Amino acid sequence: MIKKYVDSRELFNVTIVNSHNGRYTITSSIWAGADSVRLLTHVIDMTGGQRDTTINLEKKDFLFKLSKASFPINSTKIAGHYQKISVERNGLEDSFETVDGRTLMNLLEYGE
Repeated sequence: MIKKYVDSRELFNVTIVNSHNGRYTITSSIWAGADSVRLLTHVIDMTGGQRDTTINLEKKDFLFKLSKASFPINSTKIAGHYQKISVERNGLEDSFETVDGRTLMNLLEYGE
């Protein structure tokens, strides 16, 4: 779903809420140009602390890392943690829950 929106070159938002005795929320606005992807990310940690980051990646690098994040075997699982991932574009939202969202969280938060 995210790859499709990157290919469409439109602004869209991804929100990941990691839950386990509290919430850790990552909200990213993603814009993809012809050769680059810009991530504008807002994080609210479990103590209420907040931070904002802007990350620019080459589009091919972002798509490679996104592909890697799509395979559950590549994601670290922490006992009791689960993620709700929501993707919103043009007022329409799709969401699902998983325990395999850690790698996507790292991509949106750190560009890794």
